[in-house]
Amino acid sequence: MIDFIWFQYDLMVRDNRVLDYLNRLGTATKNLFVQRTAMVTSTLCVVPLLHFNSYYDDASEDNLLEKGVTEERTSKGSILTRKYQNRSLFTNIASSAYNNQIFQQEDTVMEIMLNYKWREFARWRFSVMMIIHVIYYLSYSFAVSFPQEAYGYQPGLPITHPLHVVATVFMFLTVSIFLLQEVRQCLKFSMLEYITSAYNWIDLAAYSLTITTFLQMRYQSIYMLEVGTIAILLLWTHAILRLRIIRPFGKTLEIIIQLFKEVFPMLFIMIVVIIAFTHSFIFLLRQQPEEYFQEQYDGSTNNETILAMKGTSGGNSFTNFLGGFPAVWFFIHGIWDPIMEGEAADNPMVVVLSIAFSFVMVFIFFNMVM
Repeated sequence: MIDFIWFQYDLMVRDNRVLDYLNRLGTATKNLFVQRTAMVTSTLCVVPLLHFNSYYDDASEDNLLEKGVTEERTSKGSILTRKYQNRSLFTNIASSAYNNQIFQQEDTVMEIMLNYKWREFARWRFSVMMIIHVIYYLSYSFAVSFPQEAYGYQPGLPITHPLHVVATVFMFLTVSIFLLQEVRQCLKFSMLEYITSAYNWIDLAAYSLTITTFLQMRYQSIYMLEVGTIAILLLWTHAILRLRIIRPFGKTLEIIIQLFKEVFPMLFIMIVVIIAFTHSFIFLLRQQPEEYFQEQYDGSTNNETILAMKGTSGGNSFTNFLGGFPAVWFFIHGIWDPIMEGEAADNPMVVVLSIAFSFVMVFIFFNMVM
């Protein structure tokens, strides 16, 4: 593909042969002429964008090391070798879409080139990869997620059902394709660039958990349900991110991703605040018995029999961090049950901490929406 942009100037076409040549340049020039006449005034200018859409390797450049080119000295002289595939200027600009506002650049050269690449080769490749991904998701669902319902399989037993075997084979086949693609991507570019991409981590986590949950199912390992739950959520996230290349979904996902980047500092501060209050509640309540968080009831019957009862719904959630952090987190949703019963509800310091937590959370949420 020839890289170019269009500018305007007046062109006098005096020969039909010139007009035929311009028409062969592309369909865009055909709209510039209404009819073939002896004298036609048109607007056409082609300015090449040198190396904009190609891999430009110039040994005289000063930034060869930044591009992954190293110099090896041998007996025959110096040899320039590339550690990884360099990116074109077009790829660098297109991959940083948010910084360049590419989705807001209607009818620009970037959008024209993207549409050209999509029509020429990206569309069929995406279609093939999407079909492979669909096979991967379905095979995992039938082979690992719901084998009991589909084939009557019991974890820990050998896989004997023919359809279960087929689903397992397709699952491992597709996972192998994706892992090879990840290796190729890692080798094509620098290792630092690969490991700093969150998308690559999601891909690797999804593929590795697929194999892990299958092995857990086959050998009936512990935490099989917990790991499988995380794997399913990751696979759904992985599937949603595959839709980025489709324009309507890509715009929506880009908005969500950039919104998350904008509010991430505020979310980080909120989590730190929750950890701080969790620490305070644990220090205050960790040594209290279970009865401290339960209501006590006294009464008598008609026969003047004295009864003493206590509630059993409450308990000390602040003996460790694993119990305290979820309890404080649910305070955000208005669930104050861990400190609303028994003597804990009458503790002045618990009341002070609760009011302070509510005030800080409201202040943080107001700043997030403003």
